[in-house]
Amino acid sequence: MSSKEESGKKCFTFIWKLENASFCWPKERAPLESPPFEVEEMGETKWKLRLLPKCGKKQDYVGLVLHRLFDSGGSDKVEIDFELTFLAPDGTDLESVRKMKQTFSKKHFVGSFSFVKNDDVFRRKKSTYLPRDTLTVCGRIWKSGGEFSEHAQCVARTVIGIEKILYTLNVENFSTVAPYRRDSHDIQSKNKKTLLSLDIILNRDEEIHFVINRKNREIKYSMLEIFLLNASKNDTVKCFQGEFWFHDHNQRREFKIFHTKKMLMEKKSGFLSNDILSLRCKCALSFGIVREEIERQFPHYSAFEDSELNNRFSDKKDVLSVSKSVLKESLKQILNPENTSFLYRYNLIESLQSTVNSSSFSDLELRTRLKTYPAHKFILGARSPAMFSKKKIDDCINMEGFEDGAVFRMLQYIYSGEIKELNWVSASELYGAAEKFQILALKDECSSYMKKHLHRSNVCEALILADLHRDGDLKECVQNFISRHRKDIMSSKEWEQLMERNPKLAANTMCKMFKS
Repeated sequence: MSSKEESGKKCFTFIWKLENASFCWPKERAPLESPPFEVEEMGETKWKLRLLPKCGKKQDYVGLVLHRLFDSGGSDKVEIDFELTFLAPDGTDLESVRKMKQTFSKKHFVGSFSFVKNDDVFRRKKSTYLPRDTLTVCGRIWKSGGEFSEHAQCVARTVIGIEKILYTLNVENFSTVAPYRRDSHDIQSKNKKTLLSLDIILNRDEEIHFVINRKNREIKYSMLEIFLLNASKNDTVKCFQGEFWFHDHNQRREFKIFHTKKMLMEKKSGFLSNDILSLRCKCALSFGIVREEIERQFPHYSAFEDSELNNRFSDKKDVLSVSKSVLKESLKQILNPENTSFLYRYNLIESLQSTVNSSSFSDLELRTRLKTYPAHKFILGARSPAMFSKKKIDDCINMEGFEDGAVFRMLQYIYSGEIKELNWVSASELYGAAEKFQILALKDECSSYMKKHLHRSNVCEALILADLHRDGDLKECVQNFISRHRKDIMSSKEWEQLMERNPKLAANTMCKMFKS
């Protein structure tokens, strides 16, 4: 923890999670960039973190810099104090660099180009820096003069797409293979699409050469290991390990192994069963960045240990019992911002949210017309008292009146306190579900979204929805919007349909409009 945090000065914290980080080693010194983030309280200035996996004269360092974007808001120059860190899973700093009173103009960047040895991050101490192959980078910003009105945080995620393949190549009639004869093999993905081809060729000295041809232009990088399989197919000898970078202008790579045809023929009883040379290949392919997004924004929190949540037990009853007690406490912590650290809360929410997609220890089902969603009674009961208003709690709740997307988003909110990818249709559907089950905070969020996104095309729908659920606040907001835009709205087809289907509501709105 930095000295500024310890002194209590409020800051903006940006956490960037880079998944499959071990595949981020570019051939050149090109940086990887986080999704952009905005600091509203500093004139809506825009920033990015830039990670340079290969820095320094020998390209043996990782660089990390803070970059102010060209289209940033705010004044031409801003002065800040900032700190850049790599974080451990428990939120402690592994490495950090602090810069005081740095002036950033637009397009300006400052940081360290020798932040940490890349061999430490990607090899020697990989388990420390890349748990689950995820690098967590943190940037903290303070105002040099003055202070933020409150702590603010933002979490972003960048995912490098990978595919790992294990396959066996067989070269039949190996003893008759002549120099320069090409033996080709396709390397396919799990869905049977050809990603690479691997050609095996003998040169005139009978050295065994391999040529990799990229068949999918999205592949940026490959790690390849090749093993000789013994005749019994129960043991291997590693004969090659290498890395390959692909660029648009260069689709193929070539290498050779230590073993020659002559050497293998001399050991044919050990390696050539029925004159077949068998090679076991492990291939890991990177497709570059496949997803990047800003995920969450939270207020600031203090520490809470959630490691108990990840404990594993052999007895399912024990797990269910412990899970209930831990998750009840977890929900209490999530709902009490005084007791939970930002990073722990983030990890805790991820753990809870993952259970939405899993039936692990579920004791309840929510069933729509097309899908069934597993859930946990004690979690749903804590978040929605109306969910279990009956004395007898059934093991299945009928949700056939709601769309699948609305039920899934409602569960996401119950387990994480967040809504992702909200639009008008999903907000209106979710509003109805939140009203039925009295999830008031979710109802308020959906209502706020609709208020901010009122338009001539949807305002009549919003009016009907507010009237149906007796939401006076939403209804007043909608009617005021209609009053301000009466000329456009009352000449629309939507208004004509409203007058036909619900003349009383249309008349009530017009009456209120003319009274104001």
